[in-house]
Amino acid sequence: MKLSEYRQLVSSLSDEQKTAMLIDLYKRQDKGGKILVETIAECLKDKKDLPEMKAYIPKFTVVNKEVAKFREWVLISSGWYYTRNSRKHKAMGRSILKEISTVPPQAKEAYLHALEIEKEMFDLCCLSESREFPWMNAFEMLGTTRSDRYRRICQMSFENGYSVDVIRELITFTCSGYYTDLFEVLEELEIFCTFLKNGDLRFEVLELCENMFRQLGCPLPANRASFDENHKTHILYGLAVLYMLLDSQETDESTAKEDLENLTSPAFLRRFYPALVASRKALDLRYM
Repeated sequence: MKLSEYRQLVSSLSDEQKTAMLIDLYKRQDKGGKILVETIAECLKDKKDLPEMKAYIPKFTVVNKEVAKFREWVLISSGWYYTRNSRKHKAMGRSILKEISTVPPQAKEAYLHALEIEKEMFDLCCLSESREFPWMNAFEMLGTTRSDRYRRICQMSFENGYSVDVIRELITFTCSGYYTDLFEVLEELEIFCTFLKNGDLRFEVLELCENMFRQLGCPLPANRASFDENHKTHILYGLAVLYMLLDSQETDESTAKEDLENLTSPAFLRRFYPALVASRKALDLRYM
């Protein structure tokens, strides 16, 4: 039956018959299908944009099991085990990213679940880099890059609007991540700043950074490494990078340095600023 014929058939039904049809169709869906039908109904009721035609809610129980297998492989991969299982897990990792990319932002709970999986996959790929296995680059294996995956996380985080909690969570995620060189977090925070197009919003983030500094860094998510002094330095350096990037946009580099020194200490600035300059040079060379 063509769409025009189906439309004519539906038009010929009474309101009671249409309701009965919709309820019966809903009952026949799996859990993901039910969520999608509910989302479409809510969008129509609130006169919002409908999900894209390719939108699909995957079976998260299955996806979570695949993520667990991928995590186990990343954590124990070395030598013969990596070589023996790389093709299988390459397909699995790409399948995970493809599955969660179909979740529409209008299905908020499912979308948040997809975002958490996206973050965990990002963490696992970063971990593989930080372990410095020359034969293993999980981002490359999945046909993507670290910056592209991080940009995707930013897009998903801000898809349903900006809030202090969302921004704080994303800053925490970024600054407490697995990175071996400061230029990696510099690159990611430069991407983060591109999403802060509003001047008032940038000032709010600056104020948030100041509060996080006063708390001696941000709290770690449950799935990250234990909070030790070295990791705390990672967090503080990440916060300092973000503070310098934003403050420099509103003032200039010299003023931003003075503001950061007042916020932290002269000793911190002496340790941090040369590392930031070196990271900028490394990042520039990377894209020459």
